[in-house]
Amino acid sequence: WPIFAEMRGPLGGTLKKFQQIVIEFHGMRMAEKHGMYLAAMRNLFAAGFRVVHVHGNNHDGIFSYGDYSIPNVPEVTFVADGPLAECHDPQLLPLDASNR
Repeated sequence: WPIFAEMRGPLGGTLKKFQQIVIEFHGMRMAEKHGMYLAAMRNLFAAGFRVVHVHGNNHDGIFSYGDYSIPNVPEVTFVADGPLAECHDPQLLPLDASNR
């Protein structure tokens, strides 16, 4: 989280060198760090990335806040703005198995 939270201004140009980024975000239950998490996401969006896939890693349980619950470790795939190829044959492979 911290490195993405700091990548603004000239450092944000570093992100523009990538077409896709896959990140496993740890620590959702640490509410005191949510401001840093927000800054990280804003910087990724400002660099031209968008979320194309999210799924929860079952490694570390669930974070609940009021009526909302999300995995404590979401895995997020970002792609840079531009055309995307459509996936015509999604498959569940052995590597998609549970972490437990």
